[in-house]
This record gives sequence, C-alpha cells and structure tokens, in this order.
Amino acid sequence: MVPTARAEALAPAIRDIVERISGVISSAEHFDPTTATRRFRLGAPDGAVSILVPVLMKRLEKEAPGIDFAMLQVLPRPGSNSHDQAWRDALADLDAGRLDLAILPHRPAQARFHATTLYPEDFVFVTRSGHPLGRKPTVMAIANARHVLVSATGDTSGNVDRLLAERGLDRRIALTVPSFLMAVSAIASSDLIGALPRGFAKEAARTYDLQIVNAPFEMMSSDLIAIVPEAAMLDQSIAWLVETVASCFC
Repeated sequence: MVPTARAEALAPAIRDIVERISGVISSAEHFDPTTATRRFRLGAPDGAVSILVPVLMKRLEKEAPGIDFAMLQVLPRPGSNSHDQAWRDALADLDAGRLDLAILPHRPAQARFHATTLYPEDFVFVTRSGHPLGRKPTVMAIANARHVLVSATGDTSGNVDRLLAERGLDRRIALTVPSFLMAVSAIASSDLIGALPRGFAKEAARTYDLQIVNAPFEMMSSDLIAIVPEAAMLDQSIAWLVETVASCFC
C-alpha cells in the first residue's frame, strides 16, 4: 500500500497527536532514573558524541544504572543548500520515533520541536605536535598544506575551500574520511592538517599528540542544539534525558 498525497500531508499533524497522547500517558507514570530500565536512541555528529559519551557514561553509572543508550551518527545531506535541508533526515527520524533525541548544529524553525542550546562550537585547524605549519600560519601556508577532509560521500569540497576561493586560493585534499575520529588518527601520524570542531579537537588531544591552530580567517561556527519533539517533553523520561544531556556540556 502507498499513502496518498493527502495522507502524506496529514502525517505530521497525526503523528503529533499520537505523540501527545503517548506523552500524556507517559507523564502519568513516575520516572525514577535510579531504578528505571530503558534504552534511548541518540543521534549526533561524531564530534559531539566524543564529548558527550565519557561524561554521560560516568554519570549513568551513579545516577541511572539501568539506562542504556544507542549512539547513532547523523550526517547532513550531501549538496544541501540550507541547514533545513541538510538536517531534514535527522528531524524525520525524530518525527518517526527512530531517534529519541538529536544533537545538531541547527535550530529547527518548526514549532513541533523542542530545542535546547548545549554549547557554541567553532572550527580550528589541527596538526600533529611539531608540525611545520606552526601555531600562527598564514592563509598561503594553509592553502599549501596537505589536507584531510571529513566527507561521508568522498566529496572533496568543504567550507574551507569556499573561504580560500574567496581569496583566490585553493588547497589539496590528500585524504577524505567519513568521520572526525578517522581524521584525527590520520593527522596525528602524518603531516596532514584538518579543520575539526574545537571541542572535539580538545578532547582528541587527550589521546593524541596534537596541536590546535586558530585559522588566519573566520571559520564556520554554530551552536550545538539538543532537539526532541515538543510533544515528547510530556514524557518524564524524555524531559530527564534532555536535562541530563544538557548538563553533560556545562
């Protein structure tokens, strides 16, 4: 069976009604994280996961030993022209209940979502310690370096390319990888450099011998946002989840 166009148009409103009913039922049930058993599904870019997981797991051991998590990597849609398009799949997963919470560098405009700001994030260049690029590189030095780019599709164009193009320059992408974790591993063992989220880079520097380098031009920045369906906030366990995740970034 295939839904009609009318059914597709009504689906978000009907889903919201069903979620509100479920939320009202759930809100009547007391949620005690110290005794509860439940598995939550969280979606986030791997840069945010690496910051969240160590703090979250430590807290759960003491405060909610019966709560389990499935951490899923969410990625922007390739070739998207706006944040709404880039993160549409993650928002659809929230709507469909495939995710309980998503952490995105985007605040959705739709009123059906509840959004909590976690922390501001910007990008920096990362090199191995002692890299010849130094700590205060010029724009030309950045352009002449060999770069690793995080790209799920293998596409060799990113935000840095746009910034360099505005200055009449380009760069060599010597390697593409699908995750920040893979990128930092390659950087630590070579002369490659990469543009990575600052928070992730600081966390990675605990494990790898890395050097964090501020760019000689303004890099991409945005707030990281915890997002759940507004109706789901009626569920005490989801409200606890949002509060707990937010506190991990304080």
